[in-house]
Amino acid sequence: MSDHRQSEGRSDSACRLETIAVTERERVAAERERAATAAAAEQQRVAAVTSSAANVNRERTAAALEAEQRIEAEQQGITAERKRVAEERKALEAARAADIERLLAECKEERARRLQAEQQ
Repeated sequence: MSDHRQSEGRSDSACRLETIAVTERERVAAERERAATAAAAEQQRVAAVTSSAANVNRERTAAALEAEQRIEAEQQGITAERKRVAEERKALEAARAADIERLLAECKEERARRLQAEQQ
């Protein structure tokens, strides 16, 4: 009977070891699955952040380009306004010079008439 017990003892021991081994394999597999799930979640988070950063960069680039275009349009408007003002100033100066010439001519005519009137 002691042989039988020893034989039974080994088989209980073997069963326990096998149970422990199976349990340990299941624990390791579950841990691997959790790690894989966590890694996949981290990859998704990184992808979302990267995508978000790329979107922000695209939006900033578009806004900067739009701002540059507005500034360029404003500069063109200012240049056109300066040109218009310069042309207007030239026209006013020409009109003033013409008025002065006209007034000088009128003064000469008036003088000539007075001189002629005095001589008669």
